[in-house]
Amino acid sequence: MSRTNLSILLATGLLGVLLWMVDSIVSEYTLMEKVRGFGLGIATPRADPPQPNLGSLENERLDSERAAVEAVTATVKPSRPANDGPRMQSAADLTAFLDGLGLDATLAIRRSRAWFDQLGFLGPTELYGRDAKSSPAQLYKDYDDATLLALAGPGDLGALQTLAAKSAESDPAEAYSWYRQAASYGSVNAMIKIGLLLNRWNQPGLRFGSDPGDRDKVEALLESIVDAEELGLTWIIAAARIGGLPVLRSHDVVVLLQTPVPGSGSEVIETACWQSARLMLKLAGERRARGQVIFAQQPPPVFIGELNLNELLPCQEQVAPIVDTSSCAAQPVMHRPDWPALLWVCLDP
Repeated sequence: MSRTNLSILLATGLLGVLLWMVDSIVSEYTLMEKVRGFGLGIATPRADPPQPNLGSLENERLDSERAAVEAVTATVKPSRPANDGPRMQSAADLTAFLDGLGLDATLAIRRSRAWFDQLGFLGPTELYGRDAKSSPAQLYKDYDDATLLALAGPGDLGALQTLAAKSAESDPAEAYSWYRQAASYGSVNAMIKIGLLLNRWNQPGLRFGSDPGDRDKVEALLESIVDAEELGLTWIIAAARIGGLPVLRSHDVVVLLQTPVPGSGSEVIETACWQSARLMLKLAGERRARGQVIFAQQPPPVFIGELNLNELLPCQEQVAPIVDTSSCAAQPVMHRPDWPALLWVCLDP
């Protein structure tokens, strides 16, 4: 059985360049009979290597950046899991399963919630026992605008995303700006929201209702963005690169990745795949400039996910996400009748 050894080298120069390389990819997983202990850690920036010579020409600089983040590997992809295994539709199901392995289910669920909170996923999650009323997203909805603006200033993800959601219908440009700020402060959820909104706004049939004012605002925003259609897919793929399998369980996101905007040519998809690497570097530079940890490397202790990231992405090259699942074991579970799923159980490296 092969094992994946994923190493991430974080660095910045004048452009805040993040260098990361991959040795190999996991090709097969089995569920351990008994595993102990969970830990949710955040990767800390490592020492900076000597600044690379990017050359004087723009194309040389772009090639250097691309080489730094692309991981082209030969991956043996196991077959898609069958829709069988234990039922996994609630916190009670998850608790019973983890208890059967001799694990601390309460600790695993709490740390998994915290992991997703840090990436901006603040809504209800049945698997972790969080309903709509008790979710952080609901608490932010109860704040007035003045409170939200005060919290948003230093980068509170809940406040930024709530302001974005409130602006989405009335002022798409403002919503885009709020989500962009949230993404800069570490919200992978905001990255996905940007991608989905741009995808929606680029399809006339899915834009706002019949109000001409709403349509005019969307048109004005799209005119201000170069290649908005391509940019929407870029944000989704960048989210996948940063968050990996744990953040790609949304049906809308998976459908968009597997079936990009109707009429999109291969050139649009190829460019979006490449531009997603540059976007990731830009976000890393913004975070480091504020003294933030660049990206989290460890996955949540338990999560529902797909089998292989590269089966979801439309990119021709293999993509190694920053979140490292090489110490995780996967178990087929019954999560949704129409959607085969795996429960991933992740250990401390």
